[in-house]
Amino acid sequence: MPFDHVERSETFRDALSDWAAENSDYISDMTVDGPTGASDRAQDNWTPLVRIAAAMGGDWPDRATKAFAKLEIRDKDDTASSIGLDLLKDIYTIMSQYSVQEMGAAQITKALISLPDTEWRSLQYGKPITSKRLNQKLREYQIRPVKRRDSNVYLFSEIEDNLHRYLP
Repeated sequence: MPFDHVERSETFRDALSDWAAENSDYISDMTVDGPTGASDRAQDNWTPLVRIAAAMGGDWPDRATKAFAKLEIRDKDDTASSIGLDLLKDIYTIMSQYSVQEMGAAQITKALISLPDTEWRSLQYGKPITSKRLNQKLREYQIRPVKRRDSNVYLFSEIEDNLHRYLP
């Protein structure tokens, strides 16, 4: 962004400010329902945007609804649940291959990262999954590590039970 972006956008900012001042009461009094189908927080954040789009008219209401659906419903719902289930499936596969009843977080993360065609190598902003992130994701399924003398381990039976609970 150029250093003079504030000065260069002054005309646009002024026009936007004028439009907002002229339409704020109208937008506040609108009975347009906000979007539905996502978390309450997402819906609260998008309601003013949907009302502004309705005030602008044209294809803006449709565009706002499509943007909400893409950003808050489809992409998030599908990936949030599937990442956890993918994690359970991959850990189950790893522990089955090693024929072990328990495995440490460091071993699991190393094995997950080595799996081909999975998101574990770039899960966190392009960085591989960590033991901490593994712990956070497994806690969503009430799976906690068991303390052993040398390390904390995850039990195969807990992974298997949760996998069967969440997958038909």
